[in-house]
Parts: sequence; structure tokens; C-alpha cells
Amino acid sequence: MSKLSISLAIIFCFAFVFANANVIQNGKQLVISYNPAGSMVMQHQLKLNGGVQAWINPYCNMASPIVCNLPTVPPCDTVYLHVIPMLGGPNLYFNYPFNYTVA
Repeated sequence: MSKLSISLAIIFCFAFVFANANVIQNGKQLVISYNPAGSMVMQHQLKLNGGVQAWINPYCNMASPIVCNLPTVPPCDTVYLHVIPMLGGPNLYFNYPFNYTVA
């Protein structure tokens, strides 16, 4: 096996480990749980149909689970996270679909 294919296999393993997330909306509050919890999330965004809808970093904490207290919840269908694993792995970018309600 070449070094490239081994590297790609490791990256895909990271992606499957980190792909576990749950988004719960309670009015204007979003609670985003993700695994592994020891990772650091650098960006939080809400998206609609793949475009950036709202930058929500100022309204979110940096702990796990992420709690975002938003002034309003715009129409959206996806939460975007830019994750930095604490194990020194590559930066990961995830889009988690969820069903929102207007608040």
C-alpha cells in the first residue's frame, strides 16, 4: 500500500469517527452535540441549501455540547462546523443537516 492510500485511509477513519453529531433546537437556542467531545470547534455557521446563511460564532460557547443562544433563527437546513482534533489530525469540515423551526 502506498503512503498516499494509507494517509487517505486515516483521514476517512477520522471523518467517520467525527461524523457523529446531534442538533436540538429549543426556540432560539441550538444545542449541538458532537464526538469526540475533546475537539475544538473554530467556526459555527448555519446554512440554507449549501450557502452561508448566518455566522453564529459570537452566540455559541466553545464547550461540548455547543450551546448557541441566537437572537433569531434564520431559515436554515444545515449546521456547519470547522473542527480541529486535539490528537493532531487534519482540520475537518462538517455539514450536519437538521430540521429547524422559525423562532
